[in-house]
Amino acid sequence: MEVIPVFDAIGLANGYNQGRNKSDAKYKIYRHNLQVSVKVVEKINVE
Repeated sequence: MEVIPVFDAIGLANGYNQGRNKSDAKYKIYRHNLQVSVKVVEKINVE
Protein backbone atom coordinates (compact mmCIF):
# COMPACT_ATOMS: atom_id res chain seq x y z
CA MET A 1 0.00 0.00 0.00
CA GLU A 2 1.22 3.47 -0.86
CA VAL A 3 0.04 6.72 0.73
CA ILE A 4 0.62 9.94 -1.22
CA PRO A 5 -0.28 13.08 0.74
CA VAL A 6 -1.17 16.23 -1.19
CA PHE A 7 -1.07 19.47 0.79
CA ASP A 8 -1.02 22.28 -1.79
CA ALA A 9 -4.06 21.45 -3.94
CA ILE A 10 -6.25 24.34 -5.06
CA GLY A 11 -9.34 22.13 -4.98
CA LEU A 12 -10.51 18.56 -4.45
CA ALA A 13 -10.22 17.48 -8.10
CA ASN A 14 -6.81 19.12 -8.36
CA GLY A 15 -5.60 17.23 -5.30
CA TYR A 16 -6.89 13.91 -6.64
CA ASN A 17 -5.15 14.57 -9.97
CA GLN A 18 -1.87 15.42 -8.23
CA GLY A 19 -2.00 12.17 -6.26
CA ARG A 20 -3.00 10.14 -9.31
CA ASN A 21 -0.09 11.54 -11.30
CA LYS A 22 2.40 10.57 -8.57
CA SER A 23 1.43 6.87 -8.58
CA ASP A 24 1.52 4.16 -11.19
CA ALA A 25 -0.71 1.82 -9.14
CA LYS A 26 -3.40 -0.01 -11.10
CA TYR A 27 -6.06 0.57 -8.41
CA LYS A 28 -6.35 3.70 -6.30
CA ILE A 29 -8.48 4.80 -3.34
CA TYR A 30 -8.90 8.53 -2.85
CA ARG A 31 -9.77 10.25 0.42
CA HIS A 32 -10.04 13.86 1.44
CA ASN A 33 -10.17 13.64 5.22
CA LEU A 34 -8.59 11.66 8.03
CA GLN A 35 -11.04 8.78 7.77
CA VAL A 36 -11.80 6.45 4.92
CA SER A 37 -14.53 3.83 4.63
CA VAL A 38 -14.25 1.13 2.01
CA LYS A 39 -16.80 -1.63 1.62
CA VAL A 40 -16.02 -4.57 -0.64
CA VAL A 41 -19.21 -5.46 -2.46
CA GLU A 42 -17.82 -8.12 -4.78
CA LYS A 43 -14.64 -10.14 -4.57
CA ILE A 44 -12.51 -9.81 -7.70
CA ASN A 45 -9.30 -11.52 -8.73
CA VAL A 46 -6.58 -8.87 -8.93
CA GLU A 47 -3.44 -9.87 -10.79
